[in-house]
Amino acid sequence: MQHKNPTLIPSIHPPIYEFAKASQRTIWDGVTHRTTSMRKVKAFSSYLNYSTLPIDQIAPSHIYAYLEWREDTLGNSDATLNRYIACLNKVLKHFYEEIRSGNAPRLKWRKEMGGRPRFFSKVEQAQLLDMFLQGENPWAYHFTIIMLKTGMRTREVLNIGLTSEEVAVDETYGALSLASRSVTLHQTKNGTSREVPLTKEAFNSLQALEFKPTLAFNHHKWYQEWERARRWIAPKDLTFVPHVCRHTAASSLAQTFNIKIIAELLGHKTIVTTAKYIHTDQAMLSKMVNTL
Repeated sequence: MQHKNPTLIPSIHPPIYEFAKASQRTIWDGVTHRTTSMRKVKAFSSYLNYSTLPIDQIAPSHIYAYLEWREDTLGNSDATLNRYIACLNKVLKHFYEEIRSGNAPRLKWRKEMGGRPRFFSKVEQAQLLDMFLQGENPWAYHFTIIMLKTGMRTREVLNIGLTSEEVAVDETYGALSLASRSVTLHQTKNGTSREVPLTKEAFNSLQALEFKPTLAFNHHKWYQEWERARRWIAPKDLTFVPHVCRHTAASSLAQTFNIKIIAELLGHKTIVTTAKYIHTDQAMLSKMVNTL
């Protein structure tokens, strides 16, 4: 879809990226949250000539054009597009509340598909791990094991064993303790650090990666391997993505532990977020009802 460049009107206000960069510490809490949000603002600014469009001239149509481009060109889901809406909306709201009196443009959210959260069944997990183990990049097997057995995010796993000097200043880094077999994640998404214990399987896989996943990791090969597995295991399921490993870990833990403890492990500030990750097994429901 082709969109005309917006007509610029003289303004004393800066483009949205410049404004967000100068105000980021006020707009967002937590270093990692600021980093991911600024990436979204920068991506938006890179579309057409939005990099020179004053923030007070941004209209919903500009944002909708960008979202349509992401949907058509990059295949982004409604859930992903809503994250961009949330990010841009927060910047605009801050601008209109703090700098220019008035109301920020009202943005219409994408309607996301409802239903239960996606998780990997035992069969899917076995198929996935077997494909990676037998493939050209066996490190993908170990990488997946760590995600399934810890519930950690992809970026968190990648930064295990790195120090603050080895990562970008705004990114999480994971300090590994061999004595306690745990990883302490610093500067996480919610702005706090957390400790993640390692199961025997996760520890063994981390050891196979020489306790530093980035030594083996290659983004291109990782997504190439994952896409090959998805096409074989669930060819029509576009929700078959690495982040589902985190959902799967949460769902597995929910069969034994309460949601508050799971939230602490996953690094969620509220159990409301954790609840969205958990799939309740039908057999578990039947077992519960039989106790009545």
